[in-house]
Amino acid sequence: MARVLAYCAGCDSEVQVDVEALQPGPLNADALHCPHDDLCRPRDCVLARLPEDQWPDYLEFLPDGAESGETRTLEESGRIVEMGRRVSLAREIRRWILWWK
Repeated sequence: MARVLAYCAGCDSEVQVDVEALQPGPLNADALHCPHDDLCRPRDCVLARLPEDQWPDYLEFLPDGAESGETRTLEESGRIVEMGRRVSLAREIRRWILWWK
């Protein structure tokens, strides 16, 4: 098992992902190690709202075999980046509210 750093386009954040070193397979919730678990999971996490087989579509820089293999159009990429920015801003607002209390 290898732990790699991936970019989650769904929430504009870097996450650690455990993948099989020789034969990467499907991802599951135990494989993700997000630094924002305390703020996002499970209600506000983009990945938690999707089926696990769609996670590689939102995780960039996964090793060969674990990546999606699908190519996006510029419009699809722009939509995902915009959604990620909004989710990231909402996460920082939640962090600020928790700090303020």
